[in-house]
Amino acid sequence: MVDAKEIATALCEIRMAMQCRNRCLSLNQMEALLWIAAGVDRLADLKQVMRMDHKSLSRLVSTLRCRPRLAEGRLLTGPMLLVEVRKHPHKRGQQLMLSEKAQELLSATVKISSNNAKVSEST
Repeated sequence: MVDAKEIATALCEIRMAMQCRNRCLSLNQMEALLWIAAGVDRLADLKQVMRMDHKSLSRLVSTLRCRPRLAEGRLLTGPMLLVEVRKHPHKRGQQLMLSEKAQELLSATVKISSNNAKVSEST
């Protein structure tokens, strides 16, 4: 069983890493990022696992791709380029991939979380 403390620690580390850059990810954006990291690489598959409507999910992925959009008369962009898109090699549509920045962010989070787990086990 997955320990809730480990998940909370990982989410906290992602949030703290994003705040260092004066940016913040929403819970939906973090969930999408983690699903993509877990291997869900098509928008249709991501829609199915996240149980979101197509419009909301497209907006969410556009934000993670750092694509600008208009909302209530303001131009909004994502926090940083976290997801890249290319033509899918095996299926119709586009393939979602983590950018180098997102991979660095997640790998740093995993290292920090595992260090915290080792410290808590020794105490």
